[in-house]
Amino acid sequence: LRLSLQRLQEDINSLGSYLIIRKATQSYWALVDLIKETGAQAVFFNHLYDPVSLIRDVSVKQGLFSMNIPCFSFNADLLYEPWEILDEQNKPFTTHASFWDHLLIMPHPQPLPTLRPQELPRVPDQVIRLSVEQLYLIAPDEPSSSAFFPDTWQPGENGALEALHWFINEGLREFGTRNQTPDHSCNTSKLSPHLHFGEISVKHIWNQIHQMETGSDEEWLGNLRAFK
Repeated sequence: LRLSLQRLQEDINSLGSYLIIRKATQSYWALVDLIKETGAQAVFFNHLYDPVSLIRDVSVKQGLFSMNIPCFSFNADLLYEPWEILDEQNKPFTTHASFWDHLLIMPHPQPLPTLRPQELPRVPDQVIRLSVEQLYLIAPDEPSSSAFFPDTWQPGENGALEALHWFINEGLREFGTRNQTPDHSCNTSKLSPHLHFGEISVKHIWNQIHQMETGSDEEWLGNLRAFK
């Protein structure tokens, strides 16, 4: 998370703004203070699906709406909302096979991912913010254990896009061959940490692979079916 936040901070800086990090016991009041300090005219955030977060987010939305502050939330982590994929009895699927078969006949997920902006509004310099280091996300004895991260994972959006490009053009093409060997270390997409930290969306991955399906050779398509 520390490395991912550092890359996000660098990306936002390159767009002319900066990342605001705060720690608070009450999310709602922290947001209210930040809105007042920045002059924000609306709040946008992504869905979380655990019960505690759902209750918190509904409460935050209601509070902001009561202050006439528009508030919008989005599905950023899933192809579809959990309540959009149900069986014939309108209940959640109980096996992965039936869930996956149904997912494959669903309409193409919308909206398609949009390109990053060319620039972001500058935040007033007086707005208080913490640095990534002040979050103390890594213990003193951890640096040595994370020394090998750069060899296996390049955090940030650019690292995520590079991993996806490798997976589509090399990883999938050799998946069938590699899957027959005892060493399965190269048989994954290596996208999990990027997905976990929001550096790339599953919709972006789905759309990229969907576009590749048209015009690809049978070997690649066979490996894609095997991977699925």
